[in-house]
Amino acid sequence: MKRRNVLALLGGAAFGWPLVARAQQSDRVRRLGLLLPYVQSDPQAKARVAALTAALQERGWTDGRNVRLEFRYTEGQPNRLPALAADLAQANVDVILTAGTESTDAARKATRSIPIVMAAVGDPIAAGFIASLARPGANITGASLLATELTAKRLKLLKEVLPALTRLAVFWSAANASAVQKLKQLQAAAPHFGVQLHAFQDLVGGRHRGLHDRVVVLSPARHPPSLYHRPTGVGNGWNRLCRRRSRLRRTPVCARRSPATSASA
Repeated sequence: MKRRNVLALLGGAAFGWPLVARAQQSDRVRRLGLLLPYVQSDPQAKARVAALTAALQERGWTDGRNVRLEFRYTEGQPNRLPALAADLAQANVDVILTAGTESTDAARKATRSIPIVMAAVGDPIAAGFIASLARPGANITGASLLATELTAKRLKLLKEVLPALTRLAVFWSAANASAVQKLKQLQAAAPHFGVQLHAFQDLVGGRHRGLHDRVVVLSPARHPPSLYHRPTGVGNGWNRLCRRRSRLRRTPVCARRSPATSASA
């Protein structure tokens, strides 16, 4: 399922679970807070928001009539997530919809009472968001992308496509619990495929330039094809890195097609 469809599905259902727990006030305008690690002007971000609002309308929720959507975008600055989450919590919205591990973590730390519906989270159990998929517990529910479980399979597929692959560069973010688990899965699986990993820890908060500059100065003859994990908020730097890697005739591999500013599982 496409990520924007996941966001739309969860957004459309966002009022089902939370409002059962909260008082039923049919004449009150509900307030849905959206904590999104996107740049608002990004075309893919716009497409996801459009899918969300369409799904809400299909279920009888129209922005400005019986629901008010309160958007909070990071605009390429993931370090803003805690403040944006706190702002939504202080506004006492009825439910918070998150996209990705970092935004869900920020929302969880901001409130223990407002219901949180998560979308596009790679491993919500490892991240500590929920107790189990069957019984999430606390104030968080939503969907898991099962990204951690698929990591080794992606490496297997990459090896099938590139049989001569022996070295693999992996970009990850310590701020993303799912990314940490994916790296561990890759480290465990790599020896079985005869692949040596080169792990590069990416930095969030707009400090990505040093990373792709470090990678580019490596000799093309020495630099391995790459499987990328793109951390949240890398933004335009992610595009620059991919363009530079393409000029070096190396192989960037992403877990999914997504905009530069989209959430990281």
